[in-house]
Amino acid sequence: MWSFILLIYSVPASLSAVGSKEKVTGIVGRSITINCNYNARFKDNMKYWCHGWTVHCSYLVRTTDPGGQRGRMSIKDYKTQGVFVVTMEGLRTEDAGWYSCGINRRIKDELYAVKLEVFYDPVSLPLIRFLSPSNISCFEHSVSISCESARGSLPIRYTWYEKTTSEDSMISENNKLDLHCQLFKLQHHRYYCTASNTQGRKSSEMVKVSVIHRSESNCSYLAQIGRHGSTVVQAKNKVTGALGRAITIDCLYDKWSQLYVKFWSRQCSVLIKSNDHHGQRGRISIIDNKTQNMFSVTMEDLRSEDAGWYSCGVEQSGHISVSTEIELQVSHGTFLSGIVDYSLLRCFIDVLFVREHDSSIILMPDRNEGVSSGRAVSGAILTGPAVINGSVGQSVTIRCKYNKYYRTSPKYWCKGDNREDCVILIETQGPRKTNSGGRIIIAVDDDAGEFFVTMERLTKNDQGLYWCGISRFLWDLLSPVELNVAEGTKIPLAGSPSEEEILRQNSLYYFIWSILRWVFFAILLIWTILIKLKI
Repeated sequence: MWSFILLIYSVPASLSAVGSKEKVTGIVGRSITINCNYNARFKDNMKYWCHGWTVHCSYLVRTTDPGGQRGRMSIKDYKTQGVFVVTMEGLRTEDAGWYSCGINRRIKDELYAVKLEVFYDPVSLPLIRFLSPSNISCFEHSVSISCESARGSLPIRYTWYEKTTSEDSMISENNKLDLHCQLFKLQHHRYYCTASNTQGRKSSEMVKVSVIHRSESNCSYLAQIGRHGSTVVQAKNKVTGALGRAITIDCLYDKWSQLYVKFWSRQCSVLIKSNDHHGQRGRISIIDNKTQNMFSVTMEDLRSEDAGWYSCGVEQSGHISVSTEIELQVSHGTFLSGIVDYSLLRCFIDVLFVREHDSSIILMPDRNEGVSSGRAVSGAILTGPAVINGSVGQSVTIRCKYNKYYRTSPKYWCKGDNREDCVILIETQGPRKTNSGGRIIIAVDDDAGEFFVTMERLTKNDQGLYWCGISRFLWDLLSPVELNVAEGTKIPLAGSPSEEEILRQNSLYYFIWSILRWVFFAILLIWTILIKLKI
């Protein structure tokens, strides 16, 4: 009998004036929303939500109530859509039972019974987010971080802890953590929050804080949340540069960060990003070498005010992962100051530097074929494409990229199986010059820090190892380029000295020079030491 009566009041909405879900589920302490659909002819009738499933049910809230509100219940009628929405807040276990969506009529009200079930639910994993500002994670002021579980029966208790090597210490008993300089006693801190109710407890992701710079009254720090700080970026903690010189800092990152934007910042101010135009901003340049999982930052013409704390990092969806802080020191001289002329000292240091990093110059070319992008990397102050492919009778163009520090140095193109035997085919100190054979052209763009070599009317004999070169005192800069020449239509060459003749004519000169330059170097080194000992 009772089942039959209940069926009458629960007829599907398509066959009655009002309808809804037959059963809804809510969580203790949370709110629940019930949609009651009705026929368009009842859009002007009063709607209500009542406790019970018969015409004698008790009114809980009606659309005629002030603001459609009564206690924990609210109701809103969307007439154009033919639905009224009921919200029950702060659910309790005793709220479980039968309710009805109702429409008032003169003779008999239209009802649809809805069963509400209320139960306890464990907390979900608490989510952490910046309250303000929301789009950065580098700060020079206090900032708040919230912790909240989207699910779970209420009340939920939130507690913030600091992770330490010994015992985690509680620092707050609410869902908000206020970060400020006075809170940071060390350089690195880690925080997390817990959410708990009667059904269990869960911990959030870790908040990692790194103090970049600290003064007596203020500090700059980075706050990283969970996975946004998972990228590993490594660099030297301290680097030293000379006043007026350039310095290059290498920052290593993990393989997962190859596609992300890299940056160089001072405190919380980003100085340059890897996606900047030509990777250049004023005196600072950045180059991302993805094959080596390393990006390099070069600061030219160092000044005293450049000394301080910097960071190299990876940008991930608006968040950043930063390396251990880097302290840049700018020295005003070396032990040779006042003894050796600065230009001579610069040459002396360049020789040592290039010799020490010679393998970097050879091992870090750009892998693009055709016209190379020629982007330099740390140590590789001259780069070109690793491989160039051409066809017999056709032309190829090679782009060699160099540090602008060498804009006044002569550039050249040579051939040889190793750098000691490399014989110059064409060289220039001006904007453009062709060699005696007329098949090789070199053009220099010192403003862009690059020069182009074009080899025309290729022959099979042109295949081999070539080098982009920059002439310097004692030790030249060289970057290898392998040229492959495929069979094609051969075009006869005009009568001119062959490349083999040029190689033979110059090989003796370079053999002698390869010995003499080291003799000069040894004399310079001994002379410098003797002068130093006389002081």
